Amino acid sequence: MIHFFISAQSEVGGRSLEHTLFEVGVRLGSPFIIHKNRSHIPCDASVVSIGKLGQAALGWRLLELPDALDSGCEQVCADGLDLWARREDEGIDVISGCAELIGFRHEKSVAPRDFDAFGRIPSSKHPLVQAGVATRPLIENNVKYIENRLAEIGHRYERIYPWGKSGKYVACLSHDVDGPQLHTLFALSRSLIYALRGDRYERESLELGVITQLLRRPDPYWNFEHWLRLERFLGISSTYFFYPGCGPEVKRHPRDPRYSIHTPLFTKTLKRISDSGNEIGIHNPIQGHHREGYREATDRLGDMTGAIVRGCRAHYWAIDWKIRTHLGGPCRKLGCSMTRALTRFRLDIEAAACRRSLHPSDGESSTLHLSSCRQASWMHTRYREIER
Repeated sequence: MIHFFISAQSEVGGRSLEHTLFEVGVRLGSPFIIHKNRSHIPCDASVVSIGKLGQAALGWRLLELPDALDSGCEQVCADGLDLWARREDEGIDVISGCAELIGFRHEKSVAPRDFDAFGRIPSSKHPLVQAGVATRPLIENNVKYIENRLAEIGHRYERIYPWGKSGKYVACLSHDVDGPQLHTLFALSRSLIYALRGDRYERESLELGVITQLLRRPDPYWNFEHWLRLERFLGISSTYFFYPGCGPEVKRHPRDPRYSIHTPLFTKTLKRISDSGNEIGIHNPIQGHHREGYREATDRLGDMTGAIVRGCRAHYWAIDWKIRTHLGGPCRKLGCSMTRALTRFRLDIEAAACRRSLHPSDGESSTLHLSSCRQASWMHTRYREIER
């Protein structure tokens, strides 16, 4: 067990520091607890203190890590690793580097004029590309640096591999069900409008939709059975994020999807997907990012499938993709996990995949305990509060 301790001077980092330590603990592959009260730490514990601890308890194996939780990190080489960190008088501050990457603060240096029309950062303008480390697993390297320091103080442990030791990476398959039908007036009209504007792909969609409808062929966009058959053949499962519709607590937004899960075709398909062992998640209404909206959507999908709905994904393109963190709070209070359908420039694929649904609690507890991991459609790490 690793015991992270946030010292008083480091508490200014708040949730950002807790989130960072949670991500670090998961990547260390060891059970861990995050403390704010040192009296809760056992006398024979391995303690990673963020900031100066002062007097250590007798019997502790203590590792003190500097923490400024500042931006301005850069490439630092240590232990044969490329780190994203700050050099401090007390040592190498890898915690600030992890926090900067997890919070995307390293992208704040990019000028607004350098973003493209879709709000993305061209690779040549990205700070990690310019530093020559965009293809390095920087967060994992920072964690490896901490692991090496833990070994130096005598803390050795058998790493937990949630997906087994056979592979280094895990592929997480999910489906955003935005527009699953082409044989509708809205879909064909939309393709026609964009085709008249010169969009070649929409012209092809229009032609495909008209021809298949005239020939009474199946809707080419309705591919749920094909996906289920392929996933069954490959021995995998996935998550299908469906738009739950709007109700008394949520008003429809013009950019919300244009289908209804209450039609017989969708009702049958939802039940079929759930019964096949796949997961049904919420593709949130754009104006439904509040507690009542999440509860309404969760109840609606749960009643239709008979399954517990635990995951959700927002329409980030249709709202402000620059502000993502505020969406997760109401969702997590209901026991759901907000996945990050990130649209900005990413090269550190493993780090981005690992961080999707890992969040510290929104409660006021002083401790977070990693209790178990399970394989689902995305990396989903569960934790529980064990002390107040």
